[in-house]
Amino acid sequence: MTTIDHHAIGTCAWIELITSDAEASSGFYTALFGWELHRMPMGPGAWYYIYRLAGRDVAGGFTMTSDMAAAGVPPHWLTYFAASSTDESAARATTLGGRVVKPPFDVGDVGRMAAIADPQGAVFALWQPKSHPGLGLRNEPGALCWNELITPDAEGAARFYSGLFGHGHQTVPMQGMTYHLLVSGERPSAGVVQILPEMGPVRPSWQTFFQVADCDAAAHRVAELGGQVTIPPTTVPEAGRFAVAIDPQGVHFGLLTPPARG
Repeated sequence: MTTIDHHAIGTCAWIELITSDAEASSGFYTALFGWELHRMPMGPGAWYYIYRLAGRDVAGGFTMTSDMAAAGVPPHWLTYFAASSTDESAARATTLGGRVVKPPFDVGDVGRMAAIADPQGAVFALWQPKSHPGLGLRNEPGALCWNELITPDAEGAARFYSGLFGHGHQTVPMQGMTYHLLVSGERPSAGVVQILPEMGPVRPSWQTFFQVADCDAAAHRVAELGGQVTIPPTTVPEAGRFAVAIDPQGVHFGLLTPPARG
């Protein structure tokens, strides 16, 4: 079991479901992934949802506010990247062509965060931990296993994140396209995909992939629970078998069964 107590700078430290109905979404994801649900008060009549596997935090979530909905914020999974200083990283993002969507602020004694839009418009968050380091489990069935950016300028986006976090940057051929890898240390930490014309209108965004033991069975379960599979289970020899789905509240996410280890 891949438990985590510390996240390297520039790697995914937390994922957060921002949705129109967190209570309904919780029923979907707990049934799909076997998550344990814990509710924490975050204001009058509002709750923050913590999802756990084997007693370890794997995600958070909340129902978006009316102000967020009025501003056109779509339901989505928000990716948080670890930062040694949220303030310094937010300032650096602007020098690299990004935009601060929500300036740095303290989340009680838990950590310090900010929301940033990259130069292509994809929104992500920065996380400087205090009492909560973030994800406590990954790369296990039901937990996060990969983050992937879809963007109209993969090369430019890769330069931005490499400059922001000090990532290495590699390109690899994959099914007739060039796949960009952000590398932390010696290991890939995230992927970047170019939006192609045949994909139609696609919003630049970070996508969240959850590991599953059987991608086909998990995709079938998504449909049973009221979700929709938009990309059916597909095998990519280099990565495994994946599918892309939408939950009943309209949030995109991915499923991935890694290749069998030899």
